[in-house]
Amino acid sequence: MSIGGAVEDPDYQLSGVEGATLLPDGRLIIADHYAEGLRAYAPDGTHLMTVGGEGEGPGEYEYIRGLGRCDAARIVAFDLHWSQNIYAQGLTWIEERSAELPGLGSLGTPYQLACEPGGHLIATGWGDLGSQFQEGYYVASAPVVLVRGGALIHHFGERLSSERVGTFGNTGPHPFGRQTNVGISAERVFIGDASDYSIEVYDLTGRRIGDIEWTGPDREIVDDDYDEHARQVLERISEERRPGMRRYLGELPHLETFPAYDRLRVDTGGSLWVRSFPRPGADTVEWRVFEADGRELAIVALPANGTLLDVTDDRIVYVERDELDLETVHVAPLARRPPPR
Repeated sequence: MSIGGAVEDPDYQLSGVEGATLLPDGRLIIADHYAEGLRAYAPDGTHLMTVGGEGEGPGEYEYIRGLGRCDAARIVAFDLHWSQNIYAQGLTWIEERSAELPGLGSLGTPYQLACEPGGHLIATGWGDLGSQFQEGYYVASAPVVLVRGGALIHHFGERLSSERVGTFGNTGPHPFGRQTNVGISAERVFIGDASDYSIEVYDLTGRRIGDIEWTGPDREIVDDDYDEHARQVLERISEERRPGMRRYLGELPHLETFPAYDRLRVDTGGSLWVRSFPRPGADTVEWRVFEADGRELAIVALPANGTLLDVTDDRIVYVERDELDLETVHVAPLARRPPPR
C-alpha cells in the first residue's frame, strides 16, 4: 500500500508526515501536519476517517510532533510541546495528558521521546538553553529520564543533548552533530550518543544490563561531504534565501567524524533498529536490526530520502520524499528468516 504522492484528493495528500502506526487489523494511521490530525486508511489504502484538527480543544493540535503505540497499545499523538492525546484503536479520543515529565529540568518537556505499550516513557530534555547557548559550535547537555504514569522511575543523569551551532541569538543542531538517541521496548531501554558503534541497554527499572556493539564504516568527514551537503540544502530552498544560506554554510564549523548513528526505533517484537548516519549524496541508508541481547539480525536498506515510521512482525512503514518534496507513505512486506543453526 502507498498513500500520498501527486494526488488531487485532499484525503490522500501528505505534507509533513510526523508518524504512522499499523494496527493489528491492518489499518494504517498517519499523523500529518498538513491535516493537523490523524488519518485512518483501510488495508487496501481506502481513506476511512480523519480525526482532530488545528486548535486548542480536545483532540486538536498546534502541530503534531509524533505518533506512538503507547499506553496499553493505544494510539498516542504528541502535540508541538509533547502533550499527549490518547486514542482508542478506533480513533475515539480519550484524554489529553501534560507534556511535562519529572526530572527534565526547568522546561520539563522532552527534546526526544519514545514510549512502549506498558506505559513507560524514555525522554531526553532540552537542558538549560539560556546558560548553555554560545555562538559557534558548542555541546548542549540535558537529563535523560525514565517515567511511568507521571512518576520518575530512573534518572540517567546529564547526557549530551546535541552538538549545536549558535549564530546571532539563534541556535540549532549541527547537520553532522551527535545527539543522544533513545528507544524502549516492553523489557528494555536503549540509550546512545552516537560517539561510537555502541548502545547502552537497561531494564525497566533503569538498571544497566549490557551494551550492544558492532563494527561500522569509517566515520571521517572530508571537505567533499560539506560540499555535497551544501549543494543539497541550496537545491531545496528558494533563490532569495540562497545568499544567506551560502554564508551560513560557508562559516559552518567543521567536525572530524560523523555520528555513528542518528535514530533508534523498536519494532513490535522488541528488536532494536538503528539507523546509520546518512552520508551526503548516498542513495540509500542502512538500518541495523538487533535482538535485545545484542545479536545482529539484519541490515535493511531504505531510500536515503525516506524515514522509517513503524515496524511490525511482517510489515514495514516508511515515508519517502521525492525531488518536489511530495511525500508518500509506503507499507511493504518484511520477511523474517530464522537464523542459521
